[in-house]
Amino acid sequence: MVKVLLINPPLSKNELYARGSEESASILPPLGLAYVAAVLEKAEHSVEVIDGIAEDISLEEIGKRTIGFDAIGIISLTAFALRSHQTAAEVKKNSDVPVIMGGPHPTAIPFEVIKDSNVDYVVVGEGEYTFLELVDNLMDKHKIKDILGLVYRDEKGVVVFNGSRPLLQNIDELPYPALHLFPMEKYKNSEIRSARQPALSIMTSRGCAFGCTFCNKKIFGKRFRAHSAKRVVDEIEWLMKEFGAKQIAIWDETFTLDRQRVVDICDMIIERGLDIPWDCATRVNCVDYELMKKMKQAGCESISYGIESGSERVIKSINKGFTKQQVVDAINDTRRVGIETRAYFMLGLVGETMDDMKQTIRFAKMIKPDYASFTLLVPHPGTEEYEKALKEGEFDDHFWDKIVLPEYNFLEKPVYVPKGMTASQLLKMHMKAYKSFYFSPYTIFKILASIRSMNDVKRIFIGVKTMLKAEVKS
Repeated sequence: MVKVLLINPPLSKNELYARGSEESASILPPLGLAYVAAVLEKAEHSVEVIDGIAEDISLEEIGKRTIGFDAIGIISLTAFALRSHQTAAEVKKNSDVPVIMGGPHPTAIPFEVIKDSNVDYVVVGEGEYTFLELVDNLMDKHKIKDILGLVYRDEKGVVVFNGSRPLLQNIDELPYPALHLFPMEKYKNSEIRSARQPALSIMTSRGCAFGCTFCNKKIFGKRFRAHSAKRVVDEIEWLMKEFGAKQIAIWDETFTLDRQRVVDICDMIIERGLDIPWDCATRVNCVDYELMKKMKQAGCESISYGIESGSERVIKSINKGFTKQQVVDAINDTRRVGIETRAYFMLGLVGETMDDMKQTIRFAKMIKPDYASFTLLVPHPGTEEYEKALKEGEFDDHFWDKIVLPEYNFLEKPVYVPKGMTASQLLKMHMKAYKSFYFSPYTIFKILASIRSMNDVKRIFIGVKTMLKAEVKS
């Protein structure tokens, strides 16, 4: 048995919530770590977890808690890669335990990450079984060379990549995420999104078959792999019984891609009498009226759509694979069924103009979703948009080495500025998008008319306060 510590790096509240967004923030269990922990526990290893974000602790405190372990795993996203490496350095100050780093950022640029002398191994791609094999063989260095999905330095200091690990074919093989290891009392979904707490999250599939230029698909790949309907509903019921979940957020990239699976999930929820509201995200070209009627019957309260732009030219340039008319039809059908709509847009895409962004704002107001979110583009390594950003516009191609940037909704300074505009112009357009949408007469009337309880009043107050604070800080 190996004693393993898994770490979600710490972030202060000032870092985590930029320009006022702490008022509407979510703090959720890192499911990636939870799945790794579950696979390790199933193999009878001893596992502990530090969630530096939820626990709100310092690097120094984490360093003190790392003594006495045989291996330490650290998750790294591009947004807080700097803090992941600082965490690795803090670990090495206290002991010479092997440090294993995994997640989207190391998967995108593993050979850069392994340059950090505080990182001994980099897990590339789906991490559960690569991590398990490494832990199983830590004492037998000769077997390390046979572990697929691993980057490391050999005895001579030469960087070695053992080759990619094939994607897990049947993800039902994975145990439930080991949430019992996490400080569950500290997690909450945004009160703007979820009136009922605790609202817990679930992933029911992996992989995305679509080709959006700003997405990195190197972890879960392009092939859609889904949990069976029974596994999904079993897990929802488990979250309700074991952790008191009162609302479920489905974090799949495209929940409705397999239409029949969604129908089966909904039927099982209804048959079991599970009285719990849930929400999901999908694409506008992967829903239809009859499917959403079934989802509504099974408790679906909200659907999030990644629309990104109101410019047909930009929609094509980022390879979204749908048209503005499909957006209009999906939003209208969702509204007609009685499910809340959330529309997500991006501003400052590579090649985008001021006129394109104005089209986006007008389009958001025209389609009238219940909620709209406007984020600024942050080009991630390993994506087409990153490669395009290197060629035009204002962009620091290694921003993650200098700043912690975990929240893209209200940035103090844009990471990328398209050619032909300034950072100040982009930030003003970003704030204009929010004010133009939420302070329009239609939206104000609709929001006021939707008030049914003091919880609704509280959600509205938090949303308005967030925007006002963001504007003041900008």
